[in-house]
Amino acid sequence: MSPSKPTERTHEPDDEDMVIHVMTTNPVQQHNVSTAPIDSSSSKKGPVLGVVLLLLLLGIGAYSFSGNKSSPSSGAASLAALAPAQVSITSSGFVPATVTIKVGQAVTWINTDTAPHIVASDPYPTDNALSGFDSQQNLSPNDHYSFPFDKAGTYTYHDDLNPYTLVGTVIVRQ
Repeated sequence: MSPSKPTERTHEPDDEDMVIHVMTTNPVQQHNVSTAPIDSSSSKKGPVLGVVLLLLLLGIGAYSFSGNKSSPSSGAASLAALAPAQVSITSSGFVPATVTIKVGQAVTWINTDTAPHIVASDPYPTDNALSGFDSQQNLSPNDHYSFPFDKAGTYTYHDDLNPYTLVGTVIVRQ
């Protein structure tokens, strides 16, 4: 008996098959992905290959969604650098009491207390050391207030309803 030659299977596209074209801002990363079934009789790697392709597509999608034109790691770092710093307002003070951010970054104060608070620039009661930095209204529980810092420096602030006990500092660096 002569050895039989394995039959080669091919898949002819039908109406259920679809080709997905992944578009990114970088033409080198553009891909076509077919949804044609993988012939599992020829290999057990079909499900693994599908998972790998899915992860690849998700990674490319996340990269292009970030709008990053340089390396992927620097995009994540720049997004994190511009994310607002968060400060909780509690009954005992601002947590953290001092935050350090970069020029252009904002700070968001979130009232986690059950009482209202008003975030304001020093000095009390004029609140005028930093123009525009004043929530100007009660922050009820779970309310928040954000302020972007556009100039390097050290800025002190307080709660207008508890000006001598609830105080904080924002340090803004280049």
